[in-house]
Amino acid sequence: MKKYGLRCPIRKANPYRGMLRASQESRTAPYLLNREFREHGPRKVLLTDISYLFFGSGMKSYISTIIDAYTRQVLSFALSKTLEEDFVLETINNLLHDHGISLDTETLINSDQGAHYKSYRFAQILKSAKLRQSMSRKANCWDNSPQESFFGHMKDEIDLSSCRTHGMLLPYLMIGLTIIITTVTNGKSQSYPQMSITNIVRQASILLRIGMNRPKSFQYCTESFVLVLSIKI
Repeated sequence: MKKYGLRCPIRKANPYRGMLRASQESRTAPYLLNREFREHGPRKVLLTDISYLFFGSGMKSYISTIIDAYTRQVLSFALSKTLEEDFVLETINNLLHDHGISLDTETLINSDQGAHYKSYRFAQILKSAKLRQSMSRKANCWDNSPQESFFGHMKDEIDLSSCRTHGMLLPYLMIGLTIIITTVTNGKSQSYPQMSITNIVRQASILLRIGMNRPKSFQYCTESFVLVLSIKI
């Protein structure tokens, strides 16, 4: 190697990566849930996770959700083009804004051991809201199985192939989630409860605001939403 002027540099370990890993391990919460998903009633066990969404011609975004393990209701969700921490924090903040009054100190939120859920900011939000934090054991998807099952059903039922931009995902998802939940009324599914009229009206108002900026794509969304609303009523 010396003859031909070749070098083989040895990469040194990044000390900051080790420090970050150690700090995250120290913030790993115990698994308090013990797979008791429906033993404690509504708003006592909440499940959260992140998944990807492919749409249009191979484009990808990410969704963060929080569901009630007892009712299987989607309490909060947020979308992001990247896996930055902020949209996970947005999900928990939306939960507290919309459902905080129905939560108490017995409520726990279970997640996997992802970096988002080990973050200091996420833990502080839960601590400030007096909610308990629980984390599934490593490489054990059954510890959070209703949440994993929800993502599977959602991707089977919601067709995002017509979405051309990240901005179009929100109305498509709100309509799709409403359709999935409403099917319980017709006895087609036992996975998700029916959505309340209050939530439907709230989502309709969001759609109206979106429609002001996207009138063409909004036409399909409103027609689908009116159909869902008529089925629910």
